[in-house]
Amino acid sequence: MKLVEDLIIGGAEVIKMSERLQKNFAKHERNNGELKADKFKGFKTDERVIDSCHVVTVYNEECTNKHIFFLHGGGYVAEATSSHRRVIEDMVKNYHLKVTFVDYPLAPENNYKRTHEAVMKIYKKITTVNSDDKFYLFGDSAGGGLALAFLQRLRDDKVFPFPKKTVLVSPWVDLTMSTKGIEEAAQKDPLLSMDILNEASLDYSGGDNRSMAVMSPLNGRMDNLGDIFLLVGTHEILNPECRMLKNKLMTSYGTNVTFYEGEKMVHDWILAVPVYPEAIKAMDMIGNFYNEEV
Repeated sequence: MKLVEDLIIGGAEVIKMSERLQKNFAKHERNNGELKADKFKGFKTDERVIDSCHVVTVYNEECTNKHIFFLHGGGYVAEATSSHRRVIEDMVKNYHLKVTFVDYPLAPENNYKRTHEAVMKIYKKITTVNSDDKFYLFGDSAGGGLALAFLQRLRDDKVFPFPKKTVLVSPWVDLTMSTKGIEEAAQKDPLLSMDILNEASLDYSGGDNRSMAVMSPLNGRMDNLGDIFLLVGTHEILNPECRMLKNKLMTSYGTNVTFYEGEKMVHDWILAVPVYPEAIKAMDMIGNFYNEEV
């Protein structure tokens, strides 16, 4: 396998991804329309507004009743991209999963309180409308941290239906950025930096203590969370906290964790689907995880 500079479609693509990511974080662009219903060509959609948030369910005639509640990455400050749309399309087309994408409130216009309030209202509405479906969670990057924090809240609040399966891809689970080894890991990461993440976390926290489990679910209780598939790359800044998360999940009660560490993979590399073989491999593992019977 090539070195990190050539990880995703060559070094030039890594540079493009890094520049695009930094632009999205810095400008806080809104209403890019990449996840609107009309963008999902050849798929059926159910588009609605719930608690002022855009929500779209994507499916086709071959979909089963397995339904993914999809929380996108973007550091809590950036919108979902066309790469997220391709991941959703892959889930629907190749693994026959119904997917609901949630355009949750972003910082700095909103903070974690508003985000969690909206996500809960949306989850309750979507699960009611699709009462015959089996619901699972998916989150990448910040969406992964949100998914884990939300899963912990669903457990604590005894919300039904409770997702029996959750996929976390490169989840951001410690907004304090204080996990041992993070500074060394940052040196390997061609996409993210301590400064970018620190600024985003301050916006999302609204000045509150970032170590609270609602923002940093690494500090939350890991018991009774169902089956979790955790994926992280070796060459990303969040690797140390994801490995710590794995250890906590492994020693918890009522939670089963499957862990995959992508050798020389960068942050959230599944977003390179369908053009990058390692992203396709990861998506295949994710699809199979959801489709295995509990």
